[in-house]
Amino acid sequence: MRSLLSQNQAPIDYWRAIARRGVMALRFTVWRFAGETWLGAEAQGAPEGLVRRAAHAALEIDKAIALESGPDEAVRQAFAQALAQGPAPRQAAAYQALLVERLCQEIEPDPAQRLAALAAPHEE
Repeated sequence: MRSLLSQNQAPIDYWRAIARRGVMALRFTVWRFAGETWLGAEAQGAPEGLVRRAAHAALEIDKAIALESGPDEAVRQAFAQALAQGPAPRQAAAYQALLVERLCQEIEPDPAQRLAALAAPHEE
């Protein structure tokens, strides 16, 4: 019987896939106010269930990054600046990859429980 995975494919990490789908459900918008560029995010179009929960958790990660000063915040700011000028697919991909990594790090010890805790401010 043949394996469902070819030799070049790794098994799918379920929680990483959920995190990625949640991050991809975020929609980013920029505003200019008082000479500054502001980046906002919202979970639009995220289906019910774990993907929506992951999108809500990613919103919390985005908020945390916005308050930091360091390389992660610099990636976020570069994305905001580029998006203010027009479509920014390269910067969007870089920031989305960063959000996926940060979200995976945050939920790693106990994914279901940590995801629920991070998403709690957005859930009824």
